[in-house]
Amino acid sequence: MTRHVVSEADLEHALEQGRVCSARAFRASAVSYWPDHDAIAILTERHGGFLIPRALIEPLREVDIPALSRLELWPGGAAFEIADLDIHVSVHGLLTAALPAMIPSEVLSSLLGARGSRRRKPAPEAA
Repeated sequence: MTRHVVSEADLEHALEQGRVCSARAFRASAVSYWPDHDAIAILTERHGGFLIPRALIEPLREVDIPALSRLELWPGGAAFEIADLDIHVSVHGLLTAALPAMIPSEVLSSLLGARGSRRRKPAPEAA
């Protein structure tokens, strides 16, 4: 068996990389079924949320209503599941698939394009 020694610098670098990845990740803090809307509600770590029609979530389309009360969020919030039915849904994957179906492509493109252009423009220099 080979022993691996990790230096303090390596550990700190790995922790920093984890913090950076975590800050960029899209994670849920809660998930639930809303029967009045036949939709899944996802609350994000940033205190926003989405209400996604169940018809847009392929693995949940044929699931009976009582089973939807057993939705559970994975630790870390990257996915949710109904464990006894072996159904697992990625939050990021779901939003990637559902948002284009819910928001007209021109609107979605302009929203995301505007956000991206703000990130690329250098900050103006002080006079």
